[in-house]
Amino acid sequence: MSALIVVDNPKNWPLEIRGVEVVSSRDYLTLPKYAAMSRAKVFNLCRSYRYQAAGYYVSLLAQARGHRPQPSLSTIQDLKSPVVSRILSGELDALIQRDIPDHARARVFAWVETMLQAAWVLGGGLGIAIPLDPRLGFGLIATLLVGAAVVAVRSRAMGAHGGETAAGAETHQ
Repeated sequence: MSALIVVDNPKNWPLEIRGVEVVSSRDYLTLPKYAAMSRAKVFNLCRSYRYQAAGYYVSLLAQARGHRPQPSLSTIQDLKSPVVSRILSGELDALIQRDIPDHARARVFAWVETMLQAAWVLGGGLGIAIPLDPRLGFGLIATLLVGAAVVAVRSRAMGAHGGETAAGAETHQ
């Protein structure tokens, strides 16, 4: 099985991976040699997946050719769907209703909604701000993820929300 990494500009992709061909989205979409490939695995790393952007059409055409695109077109559409957002939000709300004591519930709801909105805004901003150089971009993302993990672990260890954990909140009833 052939493996392709499809990017907007291969010149900005300095990594060489044995057995994987790096191609531009334009070449993947227009050259007959890619259409003739069978069972190719296509890693779509284009900068944008929005409708009518090259990344969207790479996944669409890969699926039509019988290739195995990552992400698939259905994944791209699902992630943009307000229904998915509502489902995830509803599941989180149900968990809060079930597991958080009454006296702390309003504060936890407010905190969760604030964090979800902040994550949404930061995620969108990060997608725009990430440098196109893969080493720099992946390094930045890795640094941010490690920082977020440290903050989460520290917050958990210290007891989030003013030094009070969920277990500690139950004793204040």
